[in-house]
Amino acid sequence: MAVFLSGKLAVFLPHRVNLNPGLSSLDSLKFIGTLKMNGIVHSLPFANDSQQLLTSGSDGWIYRWDLRTITCIHGAVYEEKTNETAEELTTKLDSVKFNNNALILAICSTMNKNSFTSFYAVSNWPPPNRICNILDVWISDQLVVLLLSCTEIHVGPVGHPFKSCRGPNASLRKGLHEWTSAALEDVLLPVEAYHLFDRLQNRIRHDERFTIPRIPAVTELCIQAGVDIPEFPTKRRRKPIIRIAKREFVDADESELPDPGPPVPLKPILTEIPDSEIVAPSDKEEIVLLAEETLQAWEKMRTGALKLMKMYHVRVCGYCPEVHVGPSGHKAQNCGAFKHQQRNGQHGWQAAVLDDLIPPRYVWHVADVNGPPLQRELRSFYGQAPAVVEICVQAGAAVPDQYKSTMRLDIGIPSSVKEAEMVV
Repeated sequence: MAVFLSGKLAVFLPHRVNLNPGLSSLDSLKFIGTLKMNGIVHSLPFANDSQQLLTSGSDGWIYRWDLRTITCIHGAVYEEKTNETAEELTTKLDSVKFNNNALILAICSTMNKNSFTSFYAVSNWPPPNRICNILDVWISDQLVVLLLSCTEIHVGPVGHPFKSCRGPNASLRKGLHEWTSAALEDVLLPVEAYHLFDRLQNRIRHDERFTIPRIPAVTELCIQAGVDIPEFPTKRRRKPIIRIAKREFVDADESELPDPGPPVPLKPILTEIPDSEIVAPSDKEEIVLLAEETLQAWEKMRTGALKLMKMYHVRVCGYCPEVHVGPSGHKAQNCGAFKHQQRNGQHGWQAAVLDDLIPPRYVWHVADVNGPPLQRELRSFYGQAPAVVEICVQAGAAVPDQYKSTMRLDIGIPSSVKEAEMVV
């Protein structure tokens, strides 16, 4: 039997092929559950601060498990090519390895030459302060090396030419970026927080971090403000509590209040439109209309979140981007920022601002998409805007007043370097 340890969890892999891996707690020494999967298990790497586990086996499938609920949240055969020499991975898996920060997973098989693939291992990747894109992959017999780029994104037909890359081996590229296609998560950075069943409950302990679900922080803020979502129930009080001490209180007697009426069936509001049902705009008029609606939704979300943050506490770690919605931060020791060992992984909580909850992701503003690309020598004349705003403006939406100053619309851009040198 092989044993895989991570934090306070242990996964046992029996040698018998007809047995599934088992999960146990190192604190209570109790059996938690069994990970039921098809095929013979070959590799069991942990991910996302030991909150998730990836298993691979002889059937060529990769399963992603949520260790907080002991459920499989994703399973698929990943066939994306990472460079021109890579072949699709359709054979059994022999090795599964993470990069140095356990956020990108590389998989290889010894049955075929150059048979490998790689993908992002966690659902909430990239974090708010980092985006990784695979640049190059070198394959030897058992070695896979991934080079990652920096956090910068650009909205436009081509990337900007500024030498601002600070990723690994940036000096070899003289600070130039290696651009690739972006995803929705690159523009709207996902920020997750623990869901609280009771806003006044005790702080989440470190050993409870796997049993409490994590949801988008904006969704948690709306739930605490009164939105009822069947998937994430929360306690509602009809009378104010009776405060005994700073951390002690009792609920007021609600027996004298009339019984609440029968619950009204709630309409699901977290349903996601399938990709097959999404229809792209057919003409310029529909594109402009969609851009206006997207920009209005963006501003409505940020304005509403700002108002709610004045009534409901939102905390952010002063070292890492972790966000917690509640009166005080949780006690989970999962901070991985600089010198986190000296703090035993504990967060340094402080009051959050709107950009912590909804990161704007500023990008360079392109005044004319169909015109010449941005020039490195004219960088001081260009402005910036949030990525969502820049996308909508390039699609034809009107520029909101609050972004005109950062986009530097009042500054004329010289047509050449020679003209810029004549500017006093």
